[in-house]
Amino acid sequence: MVLFNTVEEKVSYVKALLYIASLDEKVDDSEVEALNSICRLYNIPEEYYADIWNSVNGSSDIKKILEPIVERNIKLMLINDLISLCFADGRYTDVEKKGIRNISKLLNIEESKVLEFEAIMEENILLRKKLFNALEWEG
Repeated sequence: MVLFNTVEEKVSYVKALLYIASLDEKVDDSEVEALNSICRLYNIPEEYYADIWNSVNGSSDIKKILEPIVERNIKLMLINDLISLCFADGRYTDVEKKGIRNISKLLNIEESKVLEFEAIMEENILLRKKLFNALEWEG
């Protein structure tokens, strides 16, 4: 299965991740490294990196960022990854939830799917805590 059809699709995907990461008006070093790792994972040529990092600011047009993403499976994967990124710092804020809802509407993804992904992420967090307890790890 081919995940992305074009470099533009890949770049838009990463720009959307950066957009959601910047909703709290700060992108920390771990987020920068994670997004750079995603760029490498998806084989995005380095000449696109500056465009990605310069694209997201307070006046970013998320609708325009999302335009190249047309396949439903990629849209669903993006919503899941956006939610995962929001949960990464241990907080899923109202601003992030609003951003997720906005993006899902722009992508024509139904609210029930968003709720399903959120529930899966919450279950994942609980399972990780149970695992850490079973292993007697702090965390």
